[in-house]
Amino acid sequence: MRKTPEDERSGWTYKKEFQVKIHDKETHTAYLTVNFYGDGSNCEFFITVGKIGEALRAALDIWAIACSMDIQRGGLNDIIEKFEHQRFLPYGRISPSVVCMNPETKKTVEYRSVTSIADWVAKTLKNIRDRGGEL
Repeated sequence: MRKTPEDERSGWTYKKEFQVKIHDKETHTAYLTVNFYGDGSNCEFFITVGKIGEALRAALDIWAIACSMDIQRGGLNDIIEKFEHQRFLPYGRISPSVVCMNPETKKTVEYRSVTSIADWVAKTLKNIRDRGGEL
C-alpha cells in the first residue's frame, strides 16, 4: 500500500558535477533533491541536469516519478539494488565525491566516479538509508 507524502515535507538537494563530454560540453551539473516523511525516511526524489537534451530530461523525470512511487510502497532497497552500477551517459568522475558508510562494518567508502546518473542516485539514496536519514 502506498504511503502518501505529507503536503509539507523536508528535503535535501545535492549538487554533483559529472566530468564527461556530451554535446561538446565537458562538465554537466546535476541536482538531486530527496524529500522525506516526518519520520526521516525517503519518500521521493527529483533530478535536474543541465543541457542534456529534452528527451533525456523527460526520461529522467519519468524514471524519478516511477522510483518515487516505488519508494512510497516500500521499494527503496529494490531501487538501490537494481540501479546501482547501471552504465550510461553521463558517467565518469564526479565532484564532490559521494561518501557512503557500511552500516554493518561502520567503514566508509568514497565514490569519486559513477557509472550513470542512476548509479549516483542509487549510491546517494543508499548513503541516506544507511546513515538513518542523516548526512
